[in-house]
Amino acid sequence: MRPFYASTAPDATALPCASEVWGVNEGPVTTPSEEPSLHSDPTYPPSAADLAEQWLREKLAAGGSVRSDRARRSDLASLARHIRAAPRPSDVGHVHPTVRSDRGLTGLHLWDITADALNRGLAEYGEFHAAASVQRVASTWRGFCAWLHRRDLLPPDVTPSVDCRPAGEKPPKVLSLEEIGRLLRAAATRDTQARWPWPERDIALLSSFLGTGIRPGEAVALVVDDLRVCQDGGRLHIRHHGVRERELLLPDVVTASLRLYLDDRTARLGRAGATSALFVRPNGDTLTPVGLNYIVGRWFRRAGVPEPHGSLVYTLRHTYATLLSDAGVEIEELQRLLGHRHLSTTSRYARKSAVDPGMHIHANPTLPLLAAAPLSV
Repeated sequence: MRPFYASTAPDATALPCASEVWGVNEGPVTTPSEEPSLHSDPTYPPSAADLAEQWLREKLAAGGSVRSDRARRSDLASLARHIRAAPRPSDVGHVHPTVRSDRGLTGLHLWDITADALNRGLAEYGEFHAAASVQRVASTWRGFCAWLHRRDLLPPDVTPSVDCRPAGEKPPKVLSLEEIGRLLRAAATRDTQARWPWPERDIALLSSFLGTGIRPGEAVALVVDDLRVCQDGGRLHIRHHGVRERELLLPDVVTASLRLYLDDRTARLGRAGATSALFVRPNGDTLTPVGLNYIVGRWFRRAGVPEPHGSLVYTLRHTYATLLSDAGVEIEELQRLLGHRHLSTTSRYARKSAVDPGMHIHANPTLPLLAAAPLSV
């Protein structure tokens, strides 16, 4: 069977020359029609430097910032210096002509990039760098490896795996998909013990927490005008302590639940003004964080899901962040979505793989559950 690292990307003829970027001539890039055997031509497959440059250019073209581009280049080079060749079982007896230097990706080939080599390099890098720096480097390499895998240049199991959680720190409580399903059914069902049950509002709240990971304080600070529905989908403008702001692209199912809630709210209370609170009590008063936690607690108790210590809304936020990380969202994108000021705060959610920025709205595994939670009023 043809090895992953002997495959050619569909657009391999468009790959840039490494000498343009890393300052070293890696040799010509081989086209599919000229494909040699694995060991007959040391210039095939394209060097890691050539491939990294194409990946970085695609990131910039997709809207990435110059600052992020510089950080990714540094991360790639930092770990590459620590990687040593780890021959595959099928390569025993062959010596790869890999150049060892301190010039980052220069001389690094795809057969050098293995899970063991990545993890060993991260361990060496972590001896002299902070945990947040190690996690940032790991996240960059996850993204690069995932990009290579999508082009059949690396197997899917080649990805760095590192846990940079400080010693003694407990991982945040994360709900299982089965528990999430039970919460959704409870929120979507009329609470017979409530004075004024409002399942349309409750499912909109739960969808917002599971679909955006917003904080409880951010949820109660939202106003109607913070929700914008455009041709490319819904967007939510988030304020944190009235200072830091961010805009979140909403999954379609979250947008639909919010619109259903607002339509029902208009029928109950009349049309709301643009500056009116988005989430309100049945009498029209603004929800408070205490009232919000009570509502969420009712979902937990009615669903039979054990209540964790601390804020229940933060449990939903931790669940959102962890599931997105497990699905492969890069740590820098997760930091932006969660509104964290420091990357070290986000690093506790870091896991195994990476997907392209902007794809988080498709990567969230709770979305099918949200879509399958019909209201029972």
